[in-house]
Amino acid sequence: MGEQVRLSYDAGGRITLPEALCAEAGLADTVVIVGLNDRFQIWSREKWAARRAEQRALAKAGMAQIGALKLQAQMKLAGGGS
Repeated sequence: MGEQVRLSYDAGGRITLPEALCAEAGLADTVVIVGLNDRFQIWSREKWAARRAEQRALAKAGMAQIGALKLQAQMKLAGGGS
């Protein structure tokens, strides 16, 4: 948090990100704003799409693993626990 920058609001309640910050984060004309509760993140469209695909792949893999474990447990119960 050592590089925090205080941003000011314009008359419409909007902020403008400093150009150096936009360049560092790879932000261009189109961005994606992702928020939850009182926090939000600003992503470049391309980086967000890649991150979203990565997270969905991880979720699918996790669900497949849970399904396999449930099936294994059911088979053990059906086979008398052996």
